[in-house]
Amino acid sequence: MGRRMGWQGLKAWAVGGFLARLARDTRANTIAIVAAAMIPLCGMIGGGFDLSRMYIVKTRLQHACDAGALAGRKSMGGGTWAQSSYMPRQMAERFFDANIQADAYGSNTITRTFTENAGKVSGTASAVLPMTLMRVLGKTSETLSVTCETEMRLPNTDVMFVLDTTGSMDQKARSSDTMKKIDGLKLAVRCFYEIVARLDTVANCDGGAPSGGTGSQVQIRFGFVPYSTNVNVGKLLPNAWMADEGMYNTRAELGNSGRFRYDLLPVNLSGMKNGTGYNNSFDVQTGPNKGVTSTFRVNWTGCIEERQTAKTTDYSPIPSTALDLDVDTAPTPGNPATQWKPALPEITYLRQLRTSWTELSRDNVSSTDQTYYRYDQLRRYYCPTEARLLQTWPDASAFDNYVSSLTPVGNTYHDIGMIWGARLMSPDGMYRAQNEFTPQGGEIERHMIFMTDGDAVSTNCDYNAYGIHFYDRRQTDDVGNWSNCMDGDSLSSLTSQINSRLEALCDVVKNKNITLWVVSFGGGNSEDTEDRLESCASPGRYFLANDSAALQRTFKSIADQISALRLIR
Repeated sequence: MGRRMGWQGLKAWAVGGFLARLARDTRANTIAIVAAAMIPLCGMIGGGFDLSRMYIVKTRLQHACDAGALAGRKSMGGGTWAQSSYMPRQMAERFFDANIQADAYGSNTITRTFTENAGKVSGTASAVLPMTLMRVLGKTSETLSVTCETEMRLPNTDVMFVLDTTGSMDQKARSSDTMKKIDGLKLAVRCFYEIVARLDTVANCDGGAPSGGTGSQVQIRFGFVPYSTNVNVGKLLPNAWMADEGMYNTRAELGNSGRFRYDLLPVNLSGMKNGTGYNNSFDVQTGPNKGVTSTFRVNWTGCIEERQTAKTTDYSPIPSTALDLDVDTAPTPGNPATQWKPALPEITYLRQLRTSWTELSRDNVSSTDQTYYRYDQLRRYYCPTEARLLQTWPDASAFDNYVSSLTPVGNTYHDIGMIWGARLMSPDGMYRAQNEFTPQGGEIERHMIFMTDGDAVSTNCDYNAYGIHFYDRRQTDDVGNWSNCMDGDSLSSLTSQINSRLEALCDVVKNKNITLWVVSFGGGNSEDTEDRLESCASPGRYFLANDSAALQRTFKSIADQISALRLIR
C-alpha cells in the first residue's frame, strides 16, 4: 500500500497544477494586447486626422499667399513696389488676410511677408497648427510654411507704333496744357515702354522707375513708323526692292547747247545702291535718251515714292492693281511697277514757275531759262524720322534716343503711315521670316498703336509718296490748279482718297489678327474723323485723349491691358 500524501505535498501539487494550467490558458491575453496597442493605435488614427488638417491648412495658406502676391503685383501695375499711393504691399496683405481665417482649422500664429525684386513679387507665409490625438506621441504642434511668386509675364509680344508726327504736333492740345503735343507723345511712349519692357527711361512716369526687364523667356519687340506727308522707310528695305530707274518731274540738258527740257523724264538710280546697302548721296543721270542728259549729285534721307497704285475711289475690295495697298507681296526685281524708288526733291522741278504761282504748268517745255524753281527751293520738303523695324530694345537709352528724334513736320497722310505699319509687322508678308514666330518657334501677340492728332490734310503740291499730285495724278485727276498750290489748300478729293484708303487698310490690319489700338489726340478732329477712327480700331480699342496728361493715361491703360500677369508658383 502506498504512502499517504501529506498536507504540504498536497498543497504543492495543487499550486503547481494551477500555474501549469494558467500558463497553458490564452483566453485573457487579448486584454493585455489591446491595452498595450492603444497608444500606437491612437497615434495612427490621430496622425491621419491631424495630417488631413495639416494638408487643408497648408492648402489654404498657399491659396492665400498666391492671392496676396497676385494682388500686390497687379496693384503695382507699371509702377514700383514702394509707390506712395495704394501701397502694393498693403494690398498683398489684405488679400492674404481675406483668403484665410485667423484660426483656420485650429491654427494660430499666422504670419505673411511680401517683397518685390525686378518686378517679381515673392511671398512667404506660415501657420502653427496644434495637434490633437498626435499629442499621445509627443507631437504638440506643427509649423506649416509656403512660398509664392508672381511676376509680369507677357506673352511674346510685338508692338508697332504708327505715330502722327505732322506739323500740328508742334502745338499744344489746349492752352492749359503743360507741354506741346509732340512732347506729350514722347512722354507717353516712354512710359508705355517702362510698363511693358520693365526698363527705366529718362521720363518721369507715374508709379516710379521700373527695373529688371522681362527676362529671357519672353520676346518683346517694338517698331516705329512716324508719318506725316511721307514715311522714311527706304533704307530699311533690301535694295533689290528699290528700282534702278524711275520717272521724275525733272530736267535734262539737250546736248551741250545750254538748252534744257523740263518734263517727266527717266532717271538712272543705280548709284543709290552700294553692295547690299545704300549711299546717302549719289549721282543720278536724268534723261538717258540720246542727246538729253544731265547728272546731278543728290542727297537721300530715306523717304520713298510708292509703287503702282490704282486710280479709283472704291477700295472695298482693294483693287488687285493697287500694289501700294498690298502689304504682303515683295517686289519683283527689275519690275519698277512693283518696286519703290527714292523721293528726290533735289532733282524735281516745278515747270515754268519762275516768279509767280500763276505760271505753274503741267506742260513740258524746252528752254534756255534755268530759273525754274527746284521743288525744295520753293516749298519745304517733309521727310519724318526714319522708321524702325520690330526689334528688342534691351537698352533703354537707345529707346530714349530714338523717341527724342521724333520731329513734327508736314501734312497728314494717314494712309501712308498705316500702309507701312502693316508691312513692317505683318506675319504673312515681306518680313515673315522675322515676324511669324520667335526664333524658338513661339507664338506672338501683335499690337499696332495708331495715334493721330488731326484730320487728313493734303495739298496738290505736296511732294508725297505718290509724287506731286498736281503733276503725277496717280490717284485722281481731281487735283485743283495753281491757286491750290499757292494757298496750300487741302483738297476734298485728295482727302477722300486718304480716308477711303485708310478704312481699307484698317480692315487689312485687323484681318491679320493684329489688335489695332487707335488714339485720337488733342480733341480737334471733326466728328466724321472721330467716327472713322473709332471704326478703324479693334472693338473697344479706340481712345480719345484731349491733352497730354490724358494721352499718358491712355498709353498706360493700353500698356496695362497688353501686359498679362501669370502666377509662376
